[in-house]
Amino acid sequence: MRVSAEQQIHIEQLKVFARVGVPQTERASRQRLVLNITLWPARDLRDLQDRIAQTVDYSALCREAKDFLSRHSKTRPTLP
Repeated sequence: MRVSAEQQIHIEQLKVFARVGVPQTERASRQRLVLNITLWPARDLRDLQDRIAQTVDYSALCREAKDFLSRHSKTRPTLP
């Protein structure tokens, strides 16, 4: 399915803090990151017929992105 630009959902400039990097010294403290998130619907948005229950909760999406980074932001990276 091709999705037009107006059907994409964008969250821009979401500021988060996370531990990133490879060396332990770089991961020692959290760093400020700025995220841009783009979502593409699984089906045409016109199929939703303005039903509020089927919309995207932007606030919940931002919280989940921050929670994900928090859960996966360790002082020591986990190696496979």
